[in-house]
Amino acid sequence: MKIICHYLPGGPSFTLPETAVGREGQPFFVPDDLGTIVATPVVIVPIMRLGKHIARQFAHRYYTQWSAGVLFVCKERLDELRSAGFPWADAFAFDGALRVGKWMAMDEQAATLPHHLCLQFANSNPLEIDVPALRDVVDAMIQRESKWNTLRQGDYLIFQPVESGLTIGPDELLRLHLDNEEILRVKLK
Repeated sequence: MKIICHYLPGGPSFTLPETAVGREGQPFFVPDDLGTIVATPVVIVPIMRLGKHIARQFAHRYYTQWSAGVLFVCKERLDELRSAGFPWADAFAFDGALRVGKWMAMDEQAATLPHHLCLQFANSNPLEIDVPALRDVVDAMIQRESKWNTLRQGDYLIFQPVESGLTIGPDELLRLHLDNEEILRVKLK
């Protein structure tokens, strides 16, 4: 399984290890030694078939569902890597850094209409994001990534619609809502 992450649509991409995907219901243990950790909302699309050099007009054949989730980022490490010109994956690639919400069908409405994500703690101001229509963004990602990588069934394509996130700490409950429906809940310890 490859997990290919795009930092903003059209931005640089990098891969995450399989261990970055946390198990459903498992709490996220905030690392003490990594500095500030930021929770950023992401859109996740699993690849459903094998392909290489996929033309954009055929990209929609490679996915049938999608989800939103949370990617935990080590902010100080990301800033260090950016300023030194090194790959960014080390800031994202720790165990349990990606949490996946409830899977939904990629029907015509999901593919062509914008969506609203809301990430929040119990007593904090929410981070609200409007996600563009998924078909254009996902099809472009599949076309771009399949130039260099063979996409296989079970691979995840991930993109962050915004750069910002919420700074997290232990003993919180993080919730992610998609179009007013809660799709993910993560306890932070």
